[in-house]
Amino acid sequence: MNQPIERRKLIYKQAEIRFCLITKNSNALAVEECVNIIVPSMSSLDQKELFNRINNSSEYMRKLLPYPSKADDTAYIIFTSGSTGTPKGVEIAHGSAVNTIDDIIERFNICEDDRAIGISALDFDLSVFDLFGMLSAGGSLAIIPDEKRKEPEYWKMLIDEHNITVWNTVPALFEMLMIYSNPDDGLANLRLVLVSGDWVKPNLYKELRKKSNHCRFIALGGATEASIWSNMFEVTEVDPSWDAVPYGKALSKQEFRIVENGADVPVGERGELWIGGDGLAKGYVSMPEQTAISFVTENGRRWYRTGDYGYLNPDGNIIFCGRKDSQVKLNGFRIELGEIDGKIRDLEDVNNSITILTGSGNSQYLATAVELNIASEVPDEKDSLKSCTYNHSSDISDQVCFESAKDYATAKLMLSVLNGDSDAKPLKCETISDEGHRIVGLWNSILKSNKLTDIDVVNNNLDKLTNEGNIEFLQ
Repeated sequence: MNQPIERRKLIYKQAEIRFCLITKNSNALAVEECVNIIVPSMSSLDQKELFNRINNSSEYMRKLLPYPSKADDTAYIIFTSGSTGTPKGVEIAHGSAVNTIDDIIERFNICEDDRAIGISALDFDLSVFDLFGMLSAGGSLAIIPDEKRKEPEYWKMLIDEHNITVWNTVPALFEMLMIYSNPDDGLANLRLVLVSGDWVKPNLYKELRKKSNHCRFIALGGATEASIWSNMFEVTEVDPSWDAVPYGKALSKQEFRIVENGADVPVGERGELWIGGDGLAKGYVSMPEQTAISFVTENGRRWYRTGDYGYLNPDGNIIFCGRKDSQVKLNGFRIELGEIDGKIRDLEDVNNSITILTGSGNSQYLATAVELNIASEVPDEKDSLKSCTYNHSSDISDQVCFESAKDYATAKLMLSVLNGDSDAKPLKCETISDEGHRIVGLWNSILKSNKLTDIDVVNNNLDKLTNEGNIEFLQ
């Protein structure tokens, strides 16, 4: 797993990691806080050598006794992004993971005849089902080398060559498969598609139907803190009114509450999604204070406060509305924008920054606006400003340099509005410089394709910034 060195050190410290299995080219070699055990990478072995090693170790493996464990023993820890810049290690017990895995296996009749592709990285919890779900059902898993993980042509080859029956990824990767596939591309054996980790476009179901008449299409949701998935919705037809496939209903032995101001809200009203039941994590490893904030107990029952918002339809299905805070999802990964901003603020000459997720579909990317520290001895501050850059790229964050803290306040207000912050205070027109107006215009241009709840509010009010003294962004 690829992790920046400083983040890797934080993870080692929090999880008290003492040993690490690595390959000889891993950047983990630079970390001396644990014992590094170097093993050959699969890609460095040819097929014959790999099979020889497996066969030679079979006799030894048979002599190993299983490690005794209980349902509440820790099965794995997956680190997610943290708003303070410190990653959070979600600690999942065996019983919690098994609850979700057993439900999916039984619900979709996964058995020894099924085969899946391990596209998701090991530090992403969809891989938990790839490994333990498929193998515990007696099924098979096709492993993809890291360098091939994002190559649809390679996926198609594996699907055809190994008769893959189960697909389990984020929606964006399945969309890539649909784009690169033809009706005769060997998808006939694919019988079950599981997509989760992000908004699911209704059009994905339509694209699948063009290539397969029998494959089931399941949208799932939940949180890493509740053992992979907590809810599902099977699409059998598309309602024209859908912007996204519904979140659906809770899985077995799991449940949802929709809460606002400490109380459950009526059907149709928006609130924060709370998850309860057998899938809940033990908490965040070595972070008792954060655990107490996110995992609460009411009337003897434990709940995880997701930070996601939604409402309940009269038919019992949950409709997902997005997040209230600064956490976003990019390619299925949860990213705390605060963690990125914290690292940017640590850079020399940077006073403050705001990062947003913009774009849509496979073209989403992060954009950062930066306020620079200008040395007081510089006679002409305006001339000392670094040039603003705006390179529309999926690989590089766009940067906008603020001339003053007032301009930073302008961008911060826009971000508050986009996040649906009802407490956002309007700016007075005289507090915004000419450079600030240019920044507002730039933000507007790059946000037009972003399907956020309040984007229309922003677009409809941007022109007022130059025409009125006080601007109210209506919710």
